[in-house]
Amino acid sequence: MHQMSVAVKTWLILSFAGFVVLFTAAGVVVWSSTQASIGSARRDAGETVRSVLAEARARGFVNTPASDAEGKAAARFGFIAYEVFDASGQLLAAEAFSPSIEVGTPPAAELLARVTQGENIRYPVRFADGVAHSDSGSATVARVIRGGEFGEEHWLPLGQIYPGLEGTLRLVLSYPDLTGSARQTIFTTAALAAVALFPAVGGLWFLLNVFVSRPVRNVGRRAARIAAGESVRLPADSGDEMGELARAVNLMADALEARAVVDPMTGLYNLRHLATHLEPAVMAAMASGQAFSLVAGDLNRFKSVNDTYGHAVGDLVLKAVGEALREMAGERFTCWRLGGDEFVIGLPSTSGEEARSHATTLESRIAALKVDAGNGSAVRVSIAFGVAAYPEDADSAVALLAIADARMYAAKAGLGDRRRGNRAASAA
Repeated sequence: MHQMSVAVKTWLILSFAGFVVLFTAAGVVVWSSTQASIGSARRDAGETVRSVLAEARARGFVNTPASDAEGKAAARFGFIAYEVFDASGQLLAAEAFSPSIEVGTPPAAELLARVTQGENIRYPVRFADGVAHSDSGSATVARVIRGGEFGEEHWLPLGQIYPGLEGTLRLVLSYPDLTGSARQTIFTTAALAAVALFPAVGGLWFLLNVFVSRPVRNVGRRAARIAAGESVRLPADSGDEMGELARAVNLMADALEARAVVDPMTGLYNLRHLATHLEPAVMAAMASGQAFSLVAGDLNRFKSVNDTYGHAVGDLVLKAVGEALREMAGERFTCWRLGGDEFVIGLPSTSGEEARSHATTLESRIAALKVDAGNGSAVRVSIAFGVAAYPEDADSAVALLAIADARMYAAKAGLGDRRRGNRAASAA
């Protein structure tokens, strides 16, 4: 039966995840709706100004505040103020339709000059703290959503409306409640997106749990057991990507298991392998009634090799010693490198006397090694061994290792005494 691939499962997940686009769509709706409201408010403001100017032309100019009828009309159109200035900037007529809002100071000379020359000037206005601010920028989507009241301020040559008159007409009007409209749009679109998102989230959770989370958790649990040292493997009979992942994890586990018990420098078994295999080897010897010997070795003056020739040459020495141990051990014995220049050899079915003979032969073989140190020079090393045997010395792996180790250090001490004696004899 054809297995559904992880790619198809991912496609299903992403198809549900597409509901996230609803939030983007909601933002686009809010932005476009608010932008349309701003554009509509600006167009309506222009129409309003033209309507008021037409009515003003019909009524004719009166050097007094606007009439009640004009005030009601301007208030209905959304005006904040209607002011008339003469050519010098002196206020001639004014009508405030929103007394709570201050519309600002008389026109500056530069602005008055521009309007007098026939230029129509239109400023965006934001109303805040009871003041109409004409220098705060136009209404944008971001400003509208943040909140506020917006409008426009118009400066028009009075002669365009009342031929023969010099002066300036100032109109201040407000837009409809853009912020309220934008926030209502936000609430509506967010509610619709949330209603659509709930089933998408449920479906996405189901797919992730069934097709991704559960298999990945299974891989994680088994990988943790592998890391803990258990010899478990993942089922790898699936033909999809999860099957490929399981096979890769199994291969990695096999490689790690091999590397975990092998010293990468010498190729001998390491301390971890000794900790799990030495005691069973001793117990097997006890159960079969056979002898078992342990040889502990340590290179003599190995530190001087590293200090004199460098660690690279020291590594070559360790590799050469490891090779000599493997050749001696063959398939019969087991060799370990405990770290640094310490080695251990396990000799099943071997008495203590036989083990000491093997150790003597191995000492000679290692002493004969020549390791190329470069520049035509060669390095020679020697090793000291200590031997412990079952049953004559001890009946546990820990005790045998301790006795062999102590005898090895005694042999190193004896070698040092002989060297000092030889130096003293030479001096005499």
